[in-house]
Amino acid sequence: MPDACSDDGFGSTEAAVVCRQLGYMAGGTAYRHGGGTGLILLDNVSCNAISTRLVQCSSNGWAINDCTHAKDVGVKCT
Repeated sequence: MPDACSDDGFGSTEAAVVCRQLGYMAGGTAYRHGGGTGLILLDNVSCNAISTRLVQCSSNGWAINDCTHAKDVGVKCT
């Protein structure tokens, strides 16, 4: 899993993909987390409703970003 994802367009669909990848059956909630450290691995992530892994979603590419940790997101899975 990425250390951090930018919040650009990251919403409930993308959160649900993260949760499915982690083995949760229900959806998830995305929220602004901020304050992370380390590499920002994904930016501008866009998933469709049937994606089950982040690698199936579009993004700028692995570790290609123009953001700061102030835009980190977190995901709460249910």
